[in-house]
Amino acid sequence: MEIFIILLSGLLGGLAPSGFIVDSVAQGAIRSNLQAADVVAVRVDNTPSYQLIGGKADRVRIALRGVQPTPLLRIDTLELETDPIDVDLEQLRQGGREALAAFRQPFQGGVRLVLTEEDLNQALQSPAFAARSRGILQRIAGNFSSDPNAQFQLIDPKIDLLEGNRLRLDTQVRSMGLTATDLEQFLTPLPQRTLNQLQQSLQTPNNPQTLQTQIAQFQQLKLESLQTLLLELQQLDLPPEQQPLTQPLPPLDFPTLQTRLSALQQSLQKPDSPQKQEEIRQRAVELQPSLAEAEQFLIAVQKINPDNAEPFLSEPQQFSLSLESGIAVDSGSNVQLVDPQISVDGEPIPPFFLQGITGGIGDALDLRRLETSGVTLRLLQLEIDDREMEAAIFVRLMPPTNPAQ
Repeated sequence: MEIFIILLSGLLGGLAPSGFIVDSVAQGAIRSNLQAADVVAVRVDNTPSYQLIGGKADRVRIALRGVQPTPLLRIDTLELETDPIDVDLEQLRQGGREALAAFRQPFQGGVRLVLTEEDLNQALQSPAFAARSRGILQRIAGNFSSDPNAQFQLIDPKIDLLEGNRLRLDTQVRSMGLTATDLEQFLTPLPQRTLNQLQQSLQTPNNPQTLQTQIAQFQQLKLESLQTLLLELQQLDLPPEQQPLTQPLPPLDFPTLQTRLSALQQSLQKPDSPQKQEEIRQRAVELQPSLAEAEQFLIAVQKINPDNAEPFLSEPQQFSLSLESGIAVDSGSNVQLVDPQISVDGEPIPPFFLQGITGGIGDALDLRRLETSGVTLRLLQLEIDDREMEAAIFVRLMPPTNPAQ
């Protein structure tokens, strides 16, 4: 839903007070709401034209190429053609979670979406994907883990698109719990030195290869796992003599830190150009406050009592995971896996486990689950080859019912 709110906010929110708008103005308004876009084309049909002042339009057609609505999401092609629109402009400009309530009538339209293999692999690096993948990971890893309560994360996931509407995902899966080895590392000068080197390079970010290496080294530190463990232990109300850390932890917004690191990585991977250098400098400036938080966190961590932390540490677990499957759509709403194959450390999993895992994945891919939040999606067509994934989608956004009406 977010991408449609971004587009409409840019389009209709850019209306001049006089209500005068032309296609070129609409294109500029949409661009201002996106991270980047190679091509933006807009056509607004409305009679009479003054209805635009009130947030009404007969039809809107938008065509985007190479669009980035967020730093870690790139869409090769996005085409949208709407039915008549009636929206509260002021409320739409405010955005946020209440943006859907700005629509005076249901919003609906047709979408053509194209994602390349590179686009998909970029999206796999986002914190949003990591969060949404954990439920599926638990279904798979729970069958092989010695710890039923262990949490897992993907390491370097990679998608390969295949002919015949198939794809393959290869990744390493690692337990998120903090191990004794991890904790020992945090008590050495290495984490602080790794952070300081990255901070220094960001002052003059002229060497992309060095920055890429330093970011990768910093991301190998299990900061999130350490923060999660220490916060959980602080909630246990342990006696002072048993506390691993006797002082409150300084704040560390880890999701924001990870998002900014990933955004900088994506900028570093772009072809050389003056725009690339400016984008790298901007991402470096955005990252500095998060790294300053991490620095204070690492300083506080040096005071951990490892003996008190030892009973709460995890056993290390890591394995390779490969999933290959065809993709089909039933009735426009149920995305199904066709002839799925899953292997762990190169060994196919037993059919009994496979059926349970793929059934859970299928439930997660049921588009009807979105309808409780006012979003209806119907996948009218889906085609996958070895280069890209193309979909035709019907979307309907239903504004929430006002109880006072």
